[in-house]
Amino acid sequence: VARETTEESLRKHFEPFGVIADIVLMKDRFSSAHRGFGFVTYQENAVLEKVLAEQHELDGRTLELKRAIPRDEINQPPTIKTNKIFVGGIPLDLKEDGLTKFFSDYGKVTSVEIPMARDGSRPRGFAFVTFESDATVDEICKTPEIEMFGKKTEVKKAEPKGARPPKYYGPGGLGYSGPP
Repeated sequence: VARETTEESLRKHFEPFGVIADIVLMKDRFSSAHRGFGFVTYQENAVLEKVLAEQHELDGRTLELKRAIPRDEINQPPTIKTNKIFVGGIPLDLKEDGLTKFFSDYGKVTSVEIPMARDGSRPRGFAFVTFESDATVDEICKTPEIEMFGKKTEVKKAEPKGARPPKYYGPGGLGYSGPP
């Protein structure tokens, strides 16, 4: 935003779109001059799509609007909606029908896949179970470990290959590159 933009002029510009809950122009802590950006919070999220869909000009400047992400969500991986789970640490003698029977207590199982070693000689010790509903997956994944046939087993949402950005080694060491 332009240096001459005030909270009042922001309110005047954005109020026609919906009821505003809060407006903040970020200020330099030493000089108290605003830093050229701010936040407009609406009472209803539905208004946001309408605001973001349009070009905005205020005080002679074209505004660059972005959806704000709360600080506590910045480094969180994105929520994945899927109807498939990864099951790690399964007994090597467990077959597809055993997994189907076990997970049928949670919901309707549509498929089970137990990957084999490259040479096809043995299972790799994990599986993918697909359910009819992603709500079933959400429920199962509330607990990251379940006991299956006397063995603790890891359970998490299955992610398509390449769905998550790779980890990188930055100046401070190992870090997660975060959601795109």
